[in-house]
Amino acid sequence: MKIIAYFDTLEGNSERREGISVGLSGANENGVMMAENVIVRPNTPLFIPDWLECRTAEVFLGARIIRLGKFIEERFANRYWVRPIFGILAMPGLGPSKDNLSLILNTDNILMLSKDFDFREPLEIKSTDLSTLGNVLFEKSFEVLELEREIDRAIARASYGRTLHTGDVVLAGRFPSLSIPLIPDTRLTVFKGEEILLNHKIK
Repeated sequence: MKIIAYFDTLEGNSERREGISVGLSGANENGVMMAENVIVRPNTPLFIPDWLECRTAEVFLGARIIRLGKFIEERFANRYWVRPIFGILAMPGLGPSKDNLSLILNTDNILMLSKDFDFREPLEIKSTDLSTLGNVLFEKSFEVLELEREIDRAIARASYGRTLHTGDVVLAGRFPSLSIPLIPDTRLTVFKGEEILLNHKIK
């Protein structure tokens, strides 16, 4: 299993910004490939890395691959995934520069992946204090609009010259405005109504 991430922002329309720093445009075109050791496993905490001075994470939209594919055309990419997922990645405060990407690629357990969900369903992120009676320290609601094309585009880019296998994850881009504080001794939970999509302690 592998994760291929693109750091483009998914916010905005015609003036969409590139999320990658100068000098990394080639890396972003091919995607940043991460091994599965970056994933925080279910029921295990995320330990805040020592290098994460700003203690923040960013929300990425993506999908799990459901069939083997290579050189996938964008118009056929919807055959390779079913429903979207999101990932929450611990990010250095200065953004995805070359040095910061090196930190990410060489750190275990810094990416939390959600269950799949449906577009147009509102989601809620909540951070609660573990040392008290569950006081809410951070709370934010958001809705992922119809971004199927962005996922299709990312899958087509990721499969160019590279085989995608069942279970691989492609992260199509990020939402900078949804930057999440990583606070020690808290629980980070994402809800879709009453359903829990993601649930991890932060240490």
